[in-house]
Amino acid sequence: MASTMRFDMWEDPTSTVSVSIDQLSGGSGLVPIIPTSAVVGSGSASVSATGVVTVTGASYLSLNDVFTSAYPYYRIIANHTGSVSGNFYFRYISSGSTVSAGYYYVGQYVNISGTIASWSGSNVTQIETGKIHTSAGLSGFIMDVTNPAINIVTRCLWNSHGDNGSSIFTVNGGAHVYTPLLMQGIYLYPGAGTFSGTFQIYGYR
Repeated sequence: MASTMRFDMWEDPTSTVSVSIDQLSGGSGLVPIIPTSAVVGSGSASVSATGVVTVTGASYLSLNDVFTSAYPYYRIIANHTGSVSGNFYFRYISSGSTVSAGYYYVGQYVNISGTIASWSGSNVTQIETGKIHTSAGLSGFIMDVTNPAINIVTRCLWNSHGDNGSSIFTVNGGAHVYTPLLMQGIYLYPGAGTFSGTFQIYGYR
């Protein structure tokens, strides 16, 4: 049986210098992106030196200047907890304003009962990423965004897992904004109440 081994570091036995695989490959791994600002409607937000955004009691979170032409692809990792259970939403930011029209998304969800159904929106004001729960660790999503900082249609794929208080949902979806725009940031918010959690963005090639 074939096996695969992953090496994070390479060491020259004749040298004291260690080189990461990411350096050897020209920087093709995930590179942390540090937002220029993290703005919340209430509560608080902080950004660490490595780009981890920590939010407490926010009605919304705006992460600015995270998309540039330096990378064609970006990954967003979100772990969130709500003051109430319900839906969680995503928007882009372009030219300093939230993009609140022209979203098209489609996917499927599976719930705890085994129900499989469509998860979609056509020309709506936001992307519904999935569910948010009041217990820590029970909701979040991972999203990959393609070419947000190029003036073409921006598309994304995501996977989320969450609990809305009555059932558990796993969602797999894809979306685009029909009108070409230069995207610069992201805007996240719950359907009701406030939310807390950690959020990270990475660029990659």
